[in-house]
Amino acid sequence: MLRKKKSKEVSLTKILVGVVLLGGAVVGASYLKDYVNLGALSLKSSGAGLESLAKAQELYNQGNLAEARKELEPLAEGRDLITGPQATVLLAKLNGIEGKSGDNLALLEAGVKRFGASPDYARVAVAYGRALEEGGKLVEAGGVFEEVRNSAPGELRAPALTGLGRKAEREKDLFGARDLYRKAVEDAAVQRGDSITSIGNSLNTTQGLLMRANGITEETVLNLNQQLKYTPKDFRIIIERSKCRVFLLDKEGIFKQYKVGLGKPGHETTLGTYKIGNKEKNPAWNKPGEGLIPFGDPRNELGTRWMPLVPDQQGLPGDLGIHGTIRPETVGLYSSNGCVRLLPADIEGLYDLVVRATPVEIVESYSGNEPAAAVAAASAGETPAPQQGNAGGTPAPQ
Repeated sequence: MLRKKKSKEVSLTKILVGVVLLGGAVVGASYLKDYVNLGALSLKSSGAGLESLAKAQELYNQGNLAEARKELEPLAEGRDLITGPQATVLLAKLNGIEGKSGDNLALLEAGVKRFGASPDYARVAVAYGRALEEGGKLVEAGGVFEEVRNSAPGELRAPALTGLGRKAEREKDLFGARDLYRKAVEDAAVQRGDSITSIGNSLNTTQGLLMRANGITEETVLNLNQQLKYTPKDFRIIIERSKCRVFLLDKEGIFKQYKVGLGKPGHETTLGTYKIGNKEKNPAWNKPGEGLIPFGDPRNELGTRWMPLVPDQQGLPGDLGIHGTIRPETVGLYSSNGCVRLLPADIEGLYDLVVRATPVEIVESYSGNEPAAAVAAASAGETPAPQQGNAGGTPAPQ
């Protein structure tokens, strides 16, 4: 699945890093060590707080982010050492999905100070380190990752090791990075309560990519201490309107390219910046004038996958998406009502590679060499008038 590149240097992207974060309220070996103390902490966690956290997780998984936020914010601002850290980390993920990543530094810094005595402290600290890293505060991020490496148990130390591995890569210390990634593999293991869904959420990777990398299915039961492999990737998508092409890019450049169908005359695919919303397998289609058409109905043209495009700018339509098609002959043509359609095998592969909140830019033309942001800026003057949309991320006009 991953492309090959000729290089004299070690290709670190080929190192499969099995980094697994905590998926539930159990933290492996540290729970065995501090069993009595944790029992006391659990007694102090109110039933209402635990119910609120479980409800928030369910709402989050369903894509109901506004209601999840209402449940999470009081928990993150509280002092409960069990529910507070988990709520803080989940709230940070929610901020990223909604484009509010700038709020995460203050949120996670407060969480690190508030929950220092919690057995889940390392999870909050790692999330804080990643937020510092994404904000360009690399020295501070390195210090946080180093602290977690020196103080956390092995199963919680692995994500800090990958953070230090990224630091070594930036410093061109490829062998040092390799050793850190390998150490992360040794330390990482599946914990009680983990699932493909919880692991994917923790790693900010897709269930599909985890399943492909490890030869498992959604029905596979994970074993305690089982090591999983994954290749850390941060993708972005560029859709080129003039040539009906989609580019999937990583930090090294073009990773994959797809032929797509785009909006026909009068329904041109709107240029601008978006993010991937809540992805959906076997989607129903909310067809204008006909209502909801279930998956499998011959009138449903979405195919097997739907990825809504959430506007990242004012004035953009809210009903566009990337999806499959039951009419593969229309791919490569201006054939839709504005959405981006791919061949069945292509959409299923892309769906497995990208996570929710992946940035998407629709531009008029793309050379493959220019930075995506520059291309988008150059195309901004050619953006057509926005089409009407429902802004809800529901599968809509095709």
